[in-house]
Amino acid sequence: MSEPIRVTLERVNIVFTPKDKADWNVMQETVHNEFAMKELLLDQVATQIYHNLIEIKDEKQNEKTWREMIIDNLQVEILNLHVRFESNN
Repeated sequence: MSEPIRVTLERVNIVFTPKDKADWNVMQETVHNEFAMKELLLDQVATQIYHNLIEIKDEKQNEKTWREMIIDNLQVEILNLHVRFESNN
């Protein structure tokens, strides 16, 4: 087994804020169109990845796939995580 891949995230700040109600319909339409395009691209990529993994599996049935090896060796450490919700209401 290889050395683990170590990822450390320090001082992570996440701030959530609500969207203005007046902008919601325009934003929702834009998000829907962008989402549909991204979903189509994601489906195409997923299909290609699936076919590639099938080929890899057929070639090397007894070996782990690269994805499994990365996940098995991945170590994530999160330090100082702060989550905040801000609202003007």
